[in-house]
Amino acid sequence: MTATPDSQRIVVLIGSGFESSRNSAVAGEPSILEKLLDDSPDETELSVISFGLRSDVISGAQHVRLMRSDYGRLDRLFDRLGLFDLRGKLAEYSIGRLLNSISPTDQGRVFWRTVRRNVEALQLLTNSDIAIAADIHSTRTAWFAVKKKWVGRALYDHRATSLGSFTTNQTASPE
Repeated sequence: MTATPDSQRIVVLIGSGFESSRNSAVAGEPSILEKLLDDSPDETELSVISFGLRSDVISGAQHVRLMRSDYGRLDRLFDRLGLFDLRGKLAEYSIGRLLNSISPTDQGRVFWRTVRRNVEALQLLTNSDIAIAADIHSTRTAWFAVKKKWVGRALYDHRATSLGSFTTNQTASPE
């Protein structure tokens, strides 16, 4: 939290990764991010940390793109063993989604581990005042950022990406 009183830094977290993101904007309903930008001081720095997206989510924002090449040793092992493929198959069933949510291959856990390992993403997060989780998979990272006092507040706003040119067909294909 290094912003001056006349500025604030906001980071939008998108952890959906290579699974098709379900971020959406509800017409006529302003996002929390829009409200923050409208009520914010003159200088607001907006940045994005995403997993598996190649294109810009919010135009003009600094964007740290995390890819599978950023996996740590544990996630590379899970990938080689086919556990991420199994996670996709289990996600088709309600009991499988429950099992996925408590497994180490849960997308939220993978996103958090990947952010922790990436110096640029970690620095961007620790230098922000507000972390906005744009999907359910990024809430763990936002929560840890508040718990570790890297950011002053964390918010959940699935409409945050509506400010840019984000569509689900812009997700990166697996490497």
